[in-house]
Amino acid sequence: MQLAKTSRKTICIAVLSAAAVAVAAYVMLARSPRAKEMDELRAEFAKGNYQQCIDRVVTQPQIFMTDDVKAAQANLRQLAGNKGFPTVAPRAESLRRRAFYSQVAARLKRADTRETVLAAFNYVVANVASAAGPGEKPGIGATPDVVLLRGYGVCDRGAWVFCTLLEQLRIPAYVIYLRDPETGVSRHTIAGAEIDGSIRLFDTYAGMPVINADGRIATLQDVLRDPASIDRVQIGGKPQLVTGRELANGVVLLPFEPETVHPLAAALHVALGEQAPVIYQDYRKALIHLGAAVFPGVPLEDQFYRLKNPKSGCLLSLWDYPFRIGYNMRIDDYRKEVEAAHQWMRILEDGRRTELGGGRVGMHPAAEADASAGYDMLISSGTAPADAVIAAEFFRASLLARITPDDGLPLARKFLQDHPETYWRDQMLQTLGEALAKAGSYAEAIECLKQVTGPRVLRAAAFIEAARESRLPGETMNDER
Repeated sequence: MQLAKTSRKTICIAVLSAAAVAVAAYVMLARSPRAKEMDELRAEFAKGNYQQCIDRVVTQPQIFMTDDVKAAQANLRQLAGNKGFPTVAPRAESLRRRAFYSQVAARLKRADTRETVLAAFNYVVANVASAAGPGEKPGIGATPDVVLLRGYGVCDRGAWVFCTLLEQLRIPAYVIYLRDPETGVSRHTIAGAEIDGSIRLFDTYAGMPVINADGRIATLQDVLRDPASIDRVQIGGKPQLVTGRELANGVVLLPFEPETVHPLAAALHVALGEQAPVIYQDYRKALIHLGAAVFPGVPLEDQFYRLKNPKSGCLLSLWDYPFRIGYNMRIDDYRKEVEAAHQWMRILEDGRRTELGGGRVGMHPAAEADASAGYDMLISSGTAPADAVIAAEFFRASLLARITPDDGLPLARKFLQDHPETYWRDQMLQTLGEALAKAGSYAEAIECLKQVTGPRVLRAAAFIEAARESRLPGETMNDER
């Protein structure tokens, strides 16, 4: 009798084990197409075959469907019909942009968030001149990759580049329109970056963080509590471009490119994993996070793409400008106009990408040496258009002034002598003056920086003030690695 019970128990266990094996085998077989597709998608992305990546998702949507994709679909439906946010699906070129941003941003990662943000800020200030050159006119928009490659832009362009690099480093960052509370007009744009829960303020156009009365980087939250706190601050005897009154009535914007909120981007992002560039953004989650950071515990009016505190003039919103650019760039005439405005840049594009995306800042890696050699070749070719040659001379002198001053400083001086009227002038004066200060040539640095005009005069004033005491500016600009 006991033997019979044991046999039945053994048989039962054997049957269950066989069933478990069968189920496991079925699950493995059922999952294998998805796992195979994921592996092949990652391999295609690593090779830069971006169109093939898109095609895989489009032709087999059921394999790539996840909760994130469903959330992206719901979010996009909420924007449908809103003319301010036209739908734009990812293309190969938009994935190529994301990969470029990630490559540049990788150079800027530091030991902690604060150091990383400062590195990104100084990088943008060094590589994006505060100037309106070719292509800066009403009706023409430039994405952050174009702004970086051409090396100049007005206030919102520089702020957007800064936020885009931080986005790839998984640091929340925002474009902030300042607004006159009476007219609603915005005369200036800055950026905010989250550091330890606070949104620190950075003015890429002026080349300076926004400073509070204690000499530290101001936070949006503090200025909203006391708008006058930053108005009392002067840098080298000069007032900041940012006023508390306009900031308290500003608009804090999520600077997402339109392709990044699309369900196709969500599918790609999930499939590629966290090691890939940031391709997708859940703008609803980001907006709710922003609302909690700026107005903790306050019930906000929710218009889905915008949040409003009834007791504050400060709005929180998804930014419509990138969406308009993304949509317009699908229109042939508009795209051709943008390309025509930047023809000289395309001649330099390979060298500029090499410089911006290769190696660590300040270590003179092979990539930066290759970029310098490329500029030399173009300058000496005798066949390049004059505007491309001038740009190459500027990029070469700026690069070498930062990494090998013995070679770069004479070239910077020569550029200023040969091209005194170019829109590059203030940026070259700034680069030369700062390089001289770092080399300990404080008197010459002061004379150089005194010639800076326009928005960067504030940064020049900070360096002049420090140079008069034979030192460099303090902790707000101290990341030079």
